[in-house]
Amino acid sequence: MQWQQVIFSSDEIIKDRLNTLMLAFVEFHLVSGAPKDAAIYVDRDNDDIFYFSPRAVEIAGTLIARFGGRDCSAPRSSAVDLMVGSLSRAEVPFSPEPAEQDNR
Repeated sequence: MQWQQVIFSSDEIIKDRLNTLMLAFVEFHLVSGAPKDAAIYVDRDNDDIFYFSPRAVEIAGTLIARFGGRDCSAPRSSAVDLMVGSLSRAEVPFSPEPAEQDNR
């Protein structure tokens, strides 16, 4: 499975589509035993973009598709904030962080 993203317009957020998706995902997550690697994240720079980990897509792919889910590259862990799922990110396959620059 691959990462997917859903992009909501401001109008869709106002109409509560985001909350509808998150509440429905919580049910899928709980029924699946709350896997630590299944989560929804929001982009830190653009709060209209939501990312679904590969495990989240595995357990709730049909739900995500109904909201316009599309395959995407894995985000960096530092570029997203958790919306739904486990606080542990150890099992989530994020993109590697850029190498830190040597400032000497």
